[in-house]
Amino acid sequence: MSQLRRYEILVTWWRLPGGLKVVKTDPEDDKFLETAIAGGAKIIVSGDRHLLELLQYQDIQILTASDFLTRILK
Repeated sequence: MSQLRRYEILVTWWRLPGGLKVVKTDPEDDKFLETAIAGGAKIIVSGDRHLLELLQYQDIQILTASDFLTRILK
């Protein structure tokens, strides 16, 4: 079994609608919010300043890696 095939077994493919328009300063970042919504995520960990400026979208918190680690290590 090839390496790629091994990973394909673990992956769920999603087709994102692509209509979300939230990150005005960098529309390319909207795909990360759409992915989080589709996957039912509660947190996005990012170093992207455009996403971090939002702090939260719907019920999804947007944290730096440092903030995330601080939170889970409490």
